[in-house]
Amino acid sequence: MDPAKGTKVNNKTSDSGRRSGTSNSVDSSKTILAIVFIAAIFIMLPQIFASGGDFSRGFSGGGSGTLSEPESGQVGVIAISFNGGNSFEESKLHEIAIPNVFTIKKISSLYFAGTDRGLLVSKDSGLNWYPFSDLENQIDSGTAIYDFAAGPENAIYVSAFKNDHGVIYVTRDNFFTATPIWTEGKMPVRAIASDQNFLYMGLDDGRLLRYSFFAGTFKKIYAFKYGIRSLVFVESDSGGPRHLFAGLENGRVFSDSGTRANFAEVSPPKRSAVASRDGLRIVNDVQSGRTLYLASLSGIFRSVDQGSDWRELNSILPEKAKISALAVQNGKIFATVDSKLYKSSDGGATWSVVEPLPTTRKLGALFVGNGGNLVVVGTSN
Repeated sequence: MDPAKGTKVNNKTSDSGRRSGTSNSVDSSKTILAIVFIAAIFIMLPQIFASGGDFSRGFSGGGSGTLSEPESGQVGVIAISFNGGNSFEESKLHEIAIPNVFTIKKISSLYFAGTDRGLLVSKDSGLNWYPFSDLENQIDSGTAIYDFAAGPENAIYVSAFKNDHGVIYVTRDNFFTATPIWTEGKMPVRAIASDQNFLYMGLDDGRLLRYSFFAGTFKKIYAFKYGIRSLVFVESDSGGPRHLFAGLENGRVFSDSGTRANFAEVSPPKRSAVASRDGLRIVNDVQSGRTLYLASLSGIFRSVDQGSDWRELNSILPEKAKISALAVQNGKIFATVDSKLYKSSDGGATWSVVEPLPTTRKLGALFVGNGGNLVVVGTSN
């Protein structure tokens, strides 16, 4: 062997080893930095949401933990009013497909809309809406979202239907992650409501389930003969436990005594009020929790004594109008029928009607805030 060539080969091997060691060290440093960066995103994302910072771009259903943002937003799906429903501005929907909007809620500083194509989020009071997918795509474009409820420690609970299963999700980081806590095949949960200790779930087969926030357990507390479509809490006159009202798909309404152990039917204001198969729309005044409102094919009714007595409001609704949504805040009443919004600013004494959107789609979801001055409506086919 040529000694010179042998020395050359050994030097190459030595140099290669040094470069390999250096490369491994650099790769290790990059990996550590990447892990720290990802951890920082997890920690800071809720604060970014709350502060109104810019969202990451991504593709709906595929960009985990990111908002989808097509170049231009679509109109004609959601509208917003800042003057109590007197005039509306068309919101921009940054989504490729047109969803059916089931519900709109404000939680913390963000606005959320549940649709048949997943979750929409707005950080500017409803002017722009973006589809949002959590990190693991638990809630994606194939998920129908029916309702939201707030829990302790900034938790948000979501009733959904995915892969032919009813699901209850919980998120504690503004939907960056979502964890299923309950699921059952072919069993939608159309309505949920919460108090300080429990989440109440109204199932499509009439079962009323209660989930303990602290024990993490589920319990069936009642079984109605028809599916539950709405759950509403009403304050007690005596200052005791709040009464829970359940509106069923056959149009009947039941109330408990504050103990959740027994439910009694609320006397309907009119027999014709229970003619709608899809159930009565039952809500309370957001700023006066003791006042209850019912929307039916016979009009809108109000009760100030936990549903014992009802007063029919002077409504301009068409005869047997099917009310899609009802919302009340500070005595201001809003109801949607087809593409029209009926509103009263004086507790139902006088009414006016507007058409928020130039569309043939029906108004479905309805959110009212800021003392009745902010009104957001969503549409469906």
